[in-house]
Amino acid sequence: MSEGALSKVELYLEAAKRYSELAKQAEPSYLAEVYSKIAAQYLSIAEDLLKWADRHGEDGRIGTDWMNS
Repeated sequence: MSEGALSKVELYLEAAKRYSELAKQAEPSYLAEVYSKIAAQYLSIAEDLLKWADRHGEDGRIGTDWMNS
């Protein structure tokens, strides 16, 4: 996997961690639920990017590049 692809995955994982931490501290409880769902979404995006990169080789084209190919 290219550095560009890996850095995008890392950004999404960092965002997931950040929102997970926010969820632990959030009040009222509905806000904690919102943050948890956002964290889960970022984690899912990171996992999807990893799967996509594995299927498309080492070129690391992530983002809107697929629209131009």
